Amino acid sequence: MNTQGFYDKSKIQTGRTTRMMEYAIAQGKAGRAVYVVFSTNEEIYHIKKDPRWIDSARWLKFETPGSINFCWQTLRAPGMHPNCEVLVDHYVIERYLGRALEMLNKFDE
Repeated sequence: MNTQGFYDKSKIQTGRTTRMMEYAIAQGKAGRAVYVVFSTNEEIYHIKKDPRWIDSARWLKFETPGSINFCWQTLRAPGMHPNCEVLVDHYVIERYLGRALEMLNKFDE
């Protein structure tokens, strides 16, 4: 796991997590099963305490990659219904796949 390396600092505080949470809640309220994957349980705790998302647990399932045996190839975990919505916070991707993301553009001109 890459815990440092790739992190696009130009996108800090641009609203990505907020937009993801708004979308997740809308999908949950519409009846979809929605999993939202955050990097750590501490992040989940802070999201749930944020006044904007205080009731979000009514519609969403919060997980970490380790808590659900998350598969990065399928963006699924064992037992998930094929029609559920799985949303992965950008920081999780940067943290777990950072080295691969660095390599993706390493030799671009």
